[in-house]
Amino acid sequence: MPEDLILNNAFWQYSLKQWGNKPLQKLLLRLQNEQNQRVNILLFSMWLATQGKTLVHHLDQINNYTRDWHIQVVHPIREIRKDLPSNEQFIGLKKKLQEIELEAEQYEQALLYKYACSISANQSKQYRAEEKLVLSLSASKLSKSDLSLLLKLNFPMLAENQISEMIDRLVT
Repeated sequence: MPEDLILNNAFWQYSLKQWGNKPLQKLLLRLQNEQNQRVNILLFSMWLATQGKTLVHHLDQINNYTRDWHIQVVHPIREIRKDLPSNEQFIGLKKKLQEIELEAEQYEQALLYKYACSISANQSKQYRAEEKLVLSLSASKLSKSDLSLLLKLNFPMLAENQISEMIDRLVT
């Protein structure tokens, strides 16, 4: 783990704001629980698009860069929390574990933020922000319907047919 991580960074602040969007939060948790998608990677894809960057050629490296922390720290804490019985006796412990899990995820996001500094912004004006988001999220191999939902939650002004056309055009 690098010693020069910045915990309270722009990506972390973006993620906290996005997490307040309950439909987006619900979708991200479903993708995590049903498809083993990493929420931090999906949020990172979304944030990168706001920075004029895409994840397209970096997903494997990013997964490798954060894999040990995720597997050895974040995931085990989450599993312990989820495995606790859901009765009143364990409410306090579950809450503490959830706080620790969130802090572990903040460290993971700090790793992602550090990596983001090495990704150059796409200087081409060829892609709009929503197109950069499609390109970034498509690297995670999401289904077209999940990709469409994420796009709609990030760009609610886009019509369904615009989203569908954009995904068809950009995702090969």
